[in-house]
Amino acid sequence: MIDKIVRGASPREAAAKAVGDVTSGATLVVGGFGLCGIPENLIAALAASDVKGLTCVSNNCGVDDWGLGILLGKRKIRKMISSYVGENAEFERQYLAGELELEFCPQGTLAERMRAGGAGIAGFYTPTGAGTIVAEAQQAPNGPPVGDAFFVVSQKTSVGREELGRSSGAPALFHLNAGDYSLSAFAGSATLEASVKVEAGKVSVVRMPLSLGNLEIRAFAKNGSSDLVAAWHRLSPAVSDPKNSAIPVLRISGSSPRLQLPAGSYRLETVYGNAHEESVVTIKAGQLTSQTVILNAGEAKLSLSPGKSDKVCAVYEAGADRKAAPIGRAAGSDIRFILKAGRYDVECSGKGENAPPKQTEIIVVAGEVQSAKIQE
Repeated sequence: MIDKIVRGASPREAAAKAVGDVTSGATLVVGGFGLCGIPENLIAALAASDVKGLTCVSNNCGVDDWGLGILLGKRKIRKMISSYVGENAEFERQYLAGELELEFCPQGTLAERMRAGGAGIAGFYTPTGAGTIVAEAQQAPNGPPVGDAFFVVSQKTSVGREELGRSSGAPALFHLNAGDYSLSAFAGSATLEASVKVEAGKVSVVRMPLSLGNLEIRAFAKNGSSDLVAAWHRLSPAVSDPKNSAIPVLRISGSSPRLQLPAGSYRLETVYGNAHEESVVTIKAGQLTSQTVILNAGEAKLSLSPGKSDKVCAVYEAGADRKAAPIGRAAGSDIRFILKAGRYDVECSGKGENAPPKQTEIIVVAGEVQSAKIQE
């Protein structure tokens, strides 16, 4: 009822007309805070009527002989949705006897539910009360919640899917109108969707087993070394594990990267300079898998004569045809190549020079730095 104006010979008669179309089983949003600002005349008119089975949404339920406590005493209220229900002995008695339903709601959330409902907003997100667990993503079935999970709730419409709210962290709490929704959970590279049916006045608990595990990659230049190297890593589903075919290829770099992935088997490719190693990694839900990669690689350092830093140096496999593309090129006064252990040829030439390129040979040893000087 918006801007409804009724008139009568007295306030009592006007109030009776105002609530004349309220039927049994109706839901009423009742204003006021505590005993202040309450519609006492309308409450009195309802108390004198034959309606019953009401659901009342209000900050509180008054006291035994005032406010909504009058309707409660006449057994006209079936359910209360409130943020505070103290100071009412009859309320306590009815609730403990199972004669009255109660839904607690934080005051700010209660106010926003009223505003959102009046504005036609289907749902909203608030972190208040998140511990009540409405949506929870788990690393494994019956495992601990994933702390960095991200949730999106949406609903199908005539023009597609409409996003209604987002939340980071688990558990997450969404307040939604009764209806059917889709809930998406994201954690690491894992994605999971679930259908949720929300019923009025009830908490719909959704547990989403993401079956996540952790992978740590440790790359070393040589076997027995304690020095990690910063390599590039590529992860993709193992061919023998089609259930993970939807997982995209992941690229990550660093000396000891760690990431979350859905449980399963993956193909791990590690690249360090021209060194390349492949392996298959199996990740188990709720567990940390540590994968060690031995690259058998070292570093080649080239020194040029003073004033010759404009030269470009190219490195080839020993004895390789110079018409083929080199393994790598670099320029400057401090040239370094990361190479798999072995023998290599190096050629350096200046831009626009007609003279033959300067050549040298270098042997790369795993885990070591080998230096060579380009003689003029």
